[in-house]
Amino acid sequence: MKASAAVHSGLVEACNVPPNSLFQLIPLFDSDEIILAPFFSGVNRSKDVFVIEVVILLRRTEDQKLALFRQNAQHTIQAGFRADGVMIALV
Repeated sequence: MKASAAVHSGLVEACNVPPNSLFQLIPLFDSDEIILAPFFSGVNRSKDVFVIEVVILLRRTEDQKLALFRQNAQHTIQAGFRADGVMIALV
């Protein structure tokens, strides 16, 4: 799945996660199950939103977190997702 590879590539490049250390949950929702204002956070989003939620451990630096945002955005766009359809949340 392109989405999985895009997210994992970002983790490997930005946070030095070992390439074989892969743990992902990928739930799929119908468009009527996603409640997201089309202009949430100042971005005009389509209904084809791709939400990336990454659990970040305390040992990650601010620079790593910013790099992860950049890498995941770049990789998901390269995988065919629209830039305004990607939302990244670090928790």
